[in-house]
Amino acid sequence: SLSMSISRYEDFPPILHQMMSVGEETGKLDEILAKLSEYFEKESEYAVKNMTAAMEPLIMIVLAVGVGFMVVAIIMPIYSLTSQF
Repeated sequence: SLSMSISRYEDFPPILHQMMSVGEETGKLDEILAKLSEYFEKESEYAVKNMTAAMEPLIMIVLAVGVGFMVVAIIMPIYSLTSQF
């Protein structure tokens, strides 16, 4: 059966195997697969939202460091010129 074939691979989550075996037993595999696709679509949306939320502070820190280096690179030559006089 399809669920047994999927259960051999650890890459697939256990809920997929369990739901597919229930769908095969009840004869409603098409409905179960539709529900599974909705479930995994929502899971991937949540994962993307969490990843972007976690990366925003990191991006801000990198940008702040870059701007800081640019400011220092511009101010230091001006400061060294004015300190010579």
